[in-house]
Formats: sequence, C-alpha cells, structure tokens
Amino acid sequence: MGKFLKIFFSLLILVIIGLAAIPFIVDPNDYKDKITAEVEKHTGRQLQIEGDLKLSVFPWIGLETGKIVLGNAKGFDSKPFSVIDSAAIRIKLMPLLSSEVVADTITLDGLQLNLAKNKQGITNWADLSSGNAEKAKATESSTDKTASKGLAALAIGGISINNATINWEDAQTGESYQVKDFNLDTGSILPGSPVDIDLGMQLNSSQPAMQANLDLNGTVNLALDMSTLEISPFKLTIDANGDSLPNGKLNLSLSSRIAVNLKELAANIEELELKSGALQLTGSLNAEQLQSSPVISGEVSIAQMNLQKYLQDLGITLPEMADANALQQFAVSAKLDSADNVHKLSNLKIRLDSSNINGSLTQAGAHTDFKLDIDQINLDNYMPPASTTAADSAQPEQNAKPALTTPASASQKSVSSTAEAPLLPVELIRSLDLKGEAAIGQLIVKKLKAEQVKAAINAKNGKLNLNSSIGAFYQGSFTNNTTINVAGKTPIMATDASLKNMQAGPLLMDLTGKDQVTGNGNFSANLTTTGNTLSAIKKSLNGKLDLALKDGAVKGVNLAQMIRDTKARFEGKAVTQTNEPKQTDFSEMTASATIKNGILNNQDLLAKSPFIRVTGAGTVNLPAETLDYLVNASVVETSKGQGGKELDDLKGLNIPVKLTGSLMAPKYDIDWGKVLLSSPKVEEKLNEKLEEKLGPGAGSLLKGLFK
Repeated sequence: MGKFLKIFFSLLILVIIGLAAIPFIVDPNDYKDKITAEVEKHTGRQLQIEGDLKLSVFPWIGLETGKIVLGNAKGFDSKPFSVIDSAAIRIKLMPLLSSEVVADTITLDGLQLNLAKNKQGITNWADLSSGNAEKAKATESSTDKTASKGLAALAIGGISINNATINWEDAQTGESYQVKDFNLDTGSILPGSPVDIDLGMQLNSSQPAMQANLDLNGTVNLALDMSTLEISPFKLTIDANGDSLPNGKLNLSLSSRIAVNLKELAANIEELELKSGALQLTGSLNAEQLQSSPVISGEVSIAQMNLQKYLQDLGITLPEMADANALQQFAVSAKLDSADNVHKLSNLKIRLDSSNINGSLTQAGAHTDFKLDIDQINLDNYMPPASTTAADSAQPEQNAKPALTTPASASQKSVSSTAEAPLLPVELIRSLDLKGEAAIGQLIVKKLKAEQVKAAINAKNGKLNLNSSIGAFYQGSFTNNTTINVAGKTPIMATDASLKNMQAGPLLMDLTGKDQVTGNGNFSANLTTTGNTLSAIKKSLNGKLDLALKDGAVKGVNLAQMIRDTKARFEGKAVTQTNEPKQTDFSEMTASATIKNGILNNQDLLAKSPFIRVTGAGTVNLPAETLDYLVNASVVETSKGQGGKELDDLKGLNIPVKLTGSLMAPKYDIDWGKVLLSSPKVEEKLNEKLEEKLGPGAGSLLKGLFK
C-alpha cells in the first residue's frame, strides 16, 4: 500500500510539473495565423490579434489577450466591427476534474463595438447571426435539460468590463447613438446566490441631441433551474442634458424590487418609486404574457406636490392666473389595468387645490372614454387676472368710440383688427375620438355660480357634441345642447339653450358686475352659425331668442319720477324730492327675436307695470355692433303702483325713444313735442295755460308748433 501511494504521488507530481511546463513549451502566439484564418473562413471577416496571447495552466487554466480587432461586414465602412484592448479569463484546473467550473474574475478592457444599419435596412451583424438560428433551435431542447446542471457547477469570481464604447448608426433614419464609459462590475457569481451589480454608462444621442449619465445598482439572484430572476433592490439614476428635454435637463431616480418568472414570462414589480424633482411616483405592477399579448395591472400614485413649481422647474411657462396659489396642491392615485391594447385607470382620485376629482378613464386604441365626479371647482382661479382681462378689453372699447359718428365702419374695423384669430382648434377636434361624462357639485366660471352640473361629451370624425344641464342655477335650471362640426372646410356650430325660473338680478350681477335688472323668468336660444373667426361667426349667425321676466325692475332709471318731474316743470312747479329707488318696476317683460345673417330683429318687446307700458321694435347689427331701435313708453292706469294718482292726468301719454349708433354706447333721441301732444289731458292743461297768458285762441297755436 505504501509503495502504491508513493507511485501515485510521484505520478501526480510529474503531471503537475508537466502542466506547469506547458506555457514554456507551447506558445499560443504560434497559432495566431491559424486562428485568424479560421475566423475569416467562417465569417468572411478579418481578425487581427495585435497583442500577445498569454497562457497559464496550473493552478489556473488562463488566457490573456492584447488588442484584438474584428473587421466590419462587407458593404459597410472601414471602421472595425469590434475592438478589444485586452481580455482575461482564468479557470481553476482541479475542480474541472469534478465537472465544476470555478473561474476567476473575467475582465474585458477597452471594448469598442460599432453597430450599423445601411439604407437597405441590413445590419452589420446579420451575417454573424444568420447561420446560428437553426443551430440554436436544434440545440434548444438539449440546452434546457443540461442548463441547470451546468449552472450548478459554475462559479465565477466576477465580471469586470471597463471603458467600453458602443456606437450605433442608422443610415435609414440618420439617427446615431453612442454608449461610452460603459463600466460593469459584479460580485462573485455562485450558483443560486445573489450577485451584486454596479453598472454605469454615458449615452449620447444625435436625434434628439441629448447626453445622459446612467447608473444602475442592484442585487441579482438567478435560480439554479433558470426559472426565476430576482433583482432586489434595483436602483437606476439618470442625469440627462439636451435641448429636447424640459428646461434642458432631466434628473430621475427609479428604485424597486423586481421578480421575473422566466418560464411563464411574467414579472412582478413591488415598492416602485420614481423621483424627479418634486415628482414622487410610487406603486406596484404585475405583468403577464410578456412574449405575446402583455397583461398589466397595478396601482400608481403621485404624492401631493406643488405642480406650479414643478412645471416651472421643467421650463414650462404657465400663463398668469387669477389665483397666485393655483396648482400648488396636486396629487393622484389610480388602479391600472392594460390588456389587448385597452388601457384603464379605475378608482382614479385627483386632488387639485380645493377640488376632489374621482372617476375612471379607458383608452382603447385612439378612443378615450371617461367618467368624472368633481365635488367643486372654481375655474376663475385658473383664468387670467381681472386686471389683465380689463386691459385687454379696454383697447377695443377705445377703438369703438368713433362708432358714435360712423358706427358701422369703425366697429367692423375694430372687429377685424382684434378678433380675426381662429377661435376653434380645428385639427385637435378632428383628431378627437372621445366619449365621457362629468358631474360637478359646485362650479364657478366667469363668476357665474352653478350647482348640480352634469355634462356629456361625444367627439368623433370631426363632430363634437356637448350636452349639459344645471340643476340649480340662480334659483332656476339650465340645459344646453351644443354641436361643433369641423369635418368639412368650414366649421358649423349649433346650440340649443334654455334657462328656466332663474333670478335675472344675481345672474346679471355676476356676469356683468352691474345691478341692472331684477326679475324671475325664462330665456331660450336656438342658434346656428359657421366660420372660425368672431366676425365670420357674427355674420353667419341665425336662429331665434325668447325672453320672459316677471315681477322685476329695470334699475338706474325711474320712469315714473322722470314723468312727474317733467309734468311739474311744465306746470311751473318745483320738482319734488323723493326717496323712491331709482328703478322702474315691471310686472312682466317679454320679447322674442329672430337672427338672420347676423341681423337681430325684435318686433314684440313688451314690459308692463302698474303705470306704464313699454313696447319696442327694431334691429341690432351684430357684425357692425350697431342698433336701430324704437322704444315706446305709454302711461296707463296709475291709481295704484309706482306712478300713483299723481300721474292720472298723464294717462295716454306716449314717449317714443329712438336708439341708434353703437351697441356699446348708443345715442337716444326723444321727440318731446309728440310726447306733449300724445296725452289729451296734457294738451288741455297746456291750452289753458297759453290762453291765460296770451288770450283766447292761443291754445290752437300749440298744435301747429309741433306739427
């Protein structure tokens, strides 16, 4: 036995000595020409081994190279396909006897890979991969059977890739990209054990022009049977600069825990967190059927942030808003589902300043469907400040002043110089494929207050329809149906609106800021028009209007007091002071109008009060912003109401008022002669006064004077 052991150890020592001597006996550089010839034979490319090859055998079987250059494919430029400054790999000899692979750190320095696509769409690596497809398919089943066994017997000290560069040029699109300063370092790679990875690179792009630094860190765990892959934790940071980026830069960090089922091609992402400036997005995602038709579900949320500052930091200039604190509170959360090109956001919750928005959104191809429920929103907070609006409107008003003398030409000039910009985003409307509905508890827009608002929108093929209703609108209700058709060359619009039982005073006060009319009533409008500028819309406006008010007043003028004062002056009496409000009460006011090609025609204005009846008829030229209108006010029974008995002797008095000129600043004219002769009692009193002073028969002169 002792003799056998001596012989065994002697042979072992001889083997070790023989292996150690191989590098001194065999020079791998003697085989350079044969290696390059074989490469050219199988690939048609030239291989240059410029540096020395170094071989070691014991205790490591190792190979180190100097610079190696592989030529480009035929039909491409003279740049090499790849260049390696140096590479090294070492495998322990003794474990190989037990079918185990124990490798030292594999190093690759100065890799340069030049990838390209020509104008015909052929890549410069297509010739290298075409011959391998059938071979890979033939060996796929055997590889699956032996993969786990081979992986279990593999141990690597790590992988180190330093200063690598990858260039990509696409002759079809003119795009070019470059990955430079690519560095990869891993920890020890042991079967079934986690592996730390540290990767960094710089990405340069020509279209769009951009430079980005990427750093990726994580711990990777690949199962022995290659069925699962876990990366936990996973962290990616990106620092990018470029003209195409908002404000020229982007700073982003992404972290998560990732689990991939390699056999079923499914992935689960937990503890997802994305940060970019003030934006912080968190969530979780689950993906299945990644190879065929991906099915994705999960939850995402954006923590409350100052959206105004975030957008400004991105270089997005926001218009000035009435509320300086607008967009400072913003948060979102939703459940996400995506399958078969249908993407859904359900349980959607949005916090926008003081508004809470709940709902859902679905996108299927180009079609979008949504449903929203908003508790309250004040849209005026997001509109331009009142001072800006006033300044903008002041100029047209100044331009309109000459309308007192030349209303038509001046108004048309004002309109053409200030309002000819397109009003509708035609191309946007044509692209819409949208259907949705919204409910709003409280809404403020243009200072108008509305509650119980419901709206439905349907847009497709250039046709947009909007149906809306307001359950509580200035103690009344409102309904509206508006259609916009931009499918043709010229936009066509139509609206059918109705106000019922509304309080006109508060409505007009909020709308105009002036307390002019009070009363409860109804209003309806049925209008059509064409065009996409304000002047074109006015010129082609057609339809009808109806108005009915009751138990109200026109503020700013007290017709009863004016008539009493006029009567007193004619009688030579002093004008009496009164505490009556400066308004004209009416029990009923009705009017209807037709509009044809921008000309509004009203022939039936009627207002009734206890002492007066007002009728009106005339036209309003909307494109020119002028009017030609006659109002007649007649004194009727006055024993009751605002006029009282003081006006009894004026019964039958008729006051015609002619309104002409600019719609914004009309001129009015009253024929007082006709006024005085329109009442028998007034005429009788005037005759008496004249005959007292001038003698009998002087009263007959009155009629001739005003004829």
